[in-house]
Amino acid sequence: MSAYRIPLARQELLHHMLQVGGAATVELSRPEQTLRADFSVELTDASALIAIEIGGRSDRLTLKRRDRANHLHLRDFIEEIANGQVESAREVEPRPLEEPHVPQTLSELDERALRTVTRTGGQATVAGCLHVTVHLSPDSNKATGIVGKGSNTRVCSGSRGDVYASLASHAEELLAA
Repeated sequence: MSAYRIPLARQELLHHMLQVGGAATVELSRPEQTLRADFSVELTDASALIAIEIGGRSDRLTLKRRDRANHLHLRDFIEEIANGQVESAREVEPRPLEEPHVPQTLSELDERALRTVTRTGGQATVAGCLHVTVHLSPDSNKATGIVGKGSNTRVCSGSRGDVYASLASHAEELLAA
């Protein structure tokens, strides 16, 4: 049986998240199977503090901010957890069957992640349940943003400032729904 691996194309997400912080999801795959790894990055002046949850197991990793190979260290660590090679990873406590309480508004951290993804493009997860993707036009200040929760998705486009405002508004609407 082959080991789980993060595709090369998705490793840029790891690098991006180590630069800006926030939460994201990356998929690992092996023939005929895919596994999702949820991770969050909290940045300090000297360190990147990473919490990872994957396949019912969770662990933490601390990396020095100035190491240029951090995305490779993170990739290796996530793959090791997925493949059962990290003994420190602990079982995640079962989640209740009821819907978890989701905040009705965006936190300051969520708003910061939304501003960052609007400015730089890419993907982020805000409020723990909303997936945001922003595509930037290379030749102007225009952008297109998508925010979604499950099958409920909202799309907006315009200047980066307009996209941020629309995404924040749509995100709060989705949280309240």
